[in-house]
Amino acid sequence: MELATCIRERRSVRRYTDELVDHETIEKIIDLARFAPSWKNTQTTRY
Repeated sequence: MELATCIRERRSVRRYTDELVDHETIEKIIDLARFAPSWKNTQTTRY
């Protein structure tokens, strides 16, 4: 997927369910979040 397509088709989901998320999925999300840039390159990570 191209960047322009990602930006144009971005959406926010505001309807949540009570469905549980397994631990492995949460760990994958946190692992990927480490690569997100930080404001002013301050490198402060809090979960």
